[in-house]
Amino acid sequence: MVHKEVGQLPQTFSKSTKSPLSGETLDEIFKFFGPFDEDAICYHRNHCLINCSLVSFEWRAVAMPLIWSRLKFDYRMSRDKVLEQLAFSATESRSHVHQRNHHGINYVQSIIVIPPAPMVKGDLLALAAPVARIVQLFSPNQLQEVIIYHTHTHLIPFSSFLATTLFPNLTCSVTNLVLHSTGHTFASADKLVLDNLPNSLETFKFSTINIYGIGAPSCFVRLLSLPNLRDLELDSIDTIDPAAFAQALRNWGSWLRRLSITSCHNLTRDAVVSALADACPNLTTFRLAVNTAFYQYVEEESLCRLVDACTGLRA
Repeated sequence: MVHKEVGQLPQTFSKSTKSPLSGETLDEIFKFFGPFDEDAICYHRNHCLINCSLVSFEWRAVAMPLIWSRLKFDYRMSRDKVLEQLAFSATESRSHVHQRNHHGINYVQSIIVIPPAPMVKGDLLALAAPVARIVQLFSPNQLQEVIIYHTHTHLIPFSSFLATTLFPNLTCSVTNLVLHSTGHTFASADKLVLDNLPNSLETFKFSTINIYGIGAPSCFVRLLSLPNLRDLELDSIDTIDPAAFAQALRNWGSWLRRLSITSCHNLTRDAVVSALADACPNLTTFRLAVNTAFYQYVEEESLCRLVDACTGLRA
């Protein structure tokens, strides 16, 4: 479900209504009303920003980008056909010149896609179609953040269709990408995403759910060649070559600020810790979590060098 309900501006206000506060001041004030709780139905008529958007045309112009900055497509709550209604509204507004630049879709910078529950029956491509219609209205440089959940094997057609719609044409300016996946969907949607990671990417968080403890097969060459990565989280990924990963850490060098490695048994190695100590002096967060049954030995000396070299590491 997309939680957006923006009321109509009362007719008692005219375009000449002038606020005593500047747009910059209003923007700073309105930001205190967010961020929104994405797990609740919070974009309702009584929300502070919605009410602010009804005060005047000037307040509306400041509130709208904040209201629409993030779209959450949650199919777990899609009984009311909100996605279809939003897709119709957005596409209709594009057909009218005087409305084309005023629809909230133009302000979206972040999207979250939560697919249908595993028990959902029906045509999965038809379920994905409204989201595809909406995101196709975005400009190539509009999105800055994309968060995608792939939750079940039977959703492979759904995930692949959306990934094809987004990557690479609509993600060239994305700086933050979060991908939650099952190992089984890897062959289609996840591989397409990994092969088309944009150079603009600064934060990448990737996790898989591997019921049998087997790493998802893929090629991470594109990830390891990104030029400006600052924040990397990997969970249950066992197919990255440790030597190539260590070299990537050396290439990222002072850019890298945060690194989290969870259940990536192939990366729990002394070479990885040594590369961090040698080349990543600005590291502020380092998390290494692994099942002890698969633990690869890391020299205590390397850990000590890491602490000494990265003085900004948090306790």
